[in-house]
Amino acid sequence: MTGRKIFWLIFIAIAVRAAFYFSVVFPQAPLLDDDTDAVVNMLEGDRLHWHLANSDYYAAKPPGFTGLCFITYKLFGFHPNIILLLQFILAGFVPCLAYLIAKRLIDERWAVVAAVLTAIHPPLVVYSAMRLADFNFYVPLYLWSFYCLIRLYEDGSVKNALFAGVVFGCALLFRSIIMLFFLLAAVWFILHRADGRLQRTKLTVLVMAVSACILAPWWIRNYNLFHRPVLFQTDKWFAFWAGNVPGSTGSLYVGNDVSVWGKHRDGFGEQFFKLDEIEQGEIFRQKTIGYFYDDRAGFLLRIVKKVFYFWYFSPHQGQDYPLMWMMIYKIYYLCIILPAVYFIVFLLCSVKRRDFLPVLFYLFFLSFTAVHAAYFTEGRHRFCIAPVLLICTAGGLGMMSVRGRLKNIL
Repeated sequence: MTGRKIFWLIFIAIAVRAAFYFSVVFPQAPLLDDDTDAVVNMLEGDRLHWHLANSDYYAAKPPGFTGLCFITYKLFGFHPNIILLLQFILAGFVPCLAYLIAKRLIDERWAVVAAVLTAIHPPLVVYSAMRLADFNFYVPLYLWSFYCLIRLYEDGSVKNALFAGVVFGCALLFRSIIMLFFLLAAVWFILHRADGRLQRTKLTVLVMAVSACILAPWWIRNYNLFHRPVLFQTDKWFAFWAGNVPGSTGSLYVGNDVSVWGKHRDGFGEQFFKLDEIEQGEIFRQKTIGYFYDDRAGFLLRIVKKVFYFWYFSPHQGQDYPLMWMMIYKIYYLCIILPAVYFIVFLLCSVKRRDFLPVLFYLFFLSFTAVHAAYFTEGRHRFCIAPVLLICTAGGLGMMSVRGRLKNIL
């Protein structure tokens, strides 16, 4: 029975995206982002680099998506639709993972609802069918990582630890914002129960070791290039500055398609553009810390605002879309967030503190909120937690219904 449900969930997710692609995008090519420029540079024989802050950055982002595109285009030629097909396939597994996670926490029928909501969630559909982007790879990997943690808790075998390490390492290769969740989850995995703590510590070390092996080539390349450790990316201080500069809304844009960088670029001086990305990052870091000391209250207020913008909408979000579409999406979002909040509050008030899975949900939401509150937040950033949020939406709807009921918590 579960196999049949998995099949139909995959079918629904891929069918919805195919329908959107052929009705809205085709015969045009899917949209490409700045990673494509980096891939083209490599295909032409140049080193991997991105253009950021009017400079060339050689480790601006983790290399997962650009590396995947480079290998694919090198083998099969420059055919973006191959990457689009991979996005469709990965998107098909997202509702399956949502279902497998949800049925451990809520009633079976509402686990199916969670999976269907994930399969047809408009932002996930639009992004995976219209745009080639790392987002369409790290969202499935983040959810897969979440599931791997649950499986490791249920069955603390070496095989599950090795597999979790591979998935975690791949997730970090595509986008490192999940690192805080990994660290918090690792601590919770070890400490949540006194018995078996040594064994869980060994499993955690094994997971981290395997993840480190996945990331090691990137670390070695960066050390050879910069003569210092660069774990993931060098644009973190630019993101830190952009989200905290006075007058910003926590977004990369200040309105009317004017970027934060475009507004403040002239204030950095010509000498700034002669520095390498590590030195520029230090300037961004120093400036941002200076904003804090100059106006602590204003700095902290911007942090608080970004928490709100992450969970709702920033002032400039949706400016590229028709107003009516944005209004419809806001109504839809309220329809999914209110039951989710109800379910999260219910868990917070009703579940024992040491139950593993509910706390894992809390850590997931809190870690992503904290990272985006510290750096900058765009509407698409909230989409990366959408599958887990929609599980809570289904749980909330189940709790509100007459026949809905909560299963035993792990």
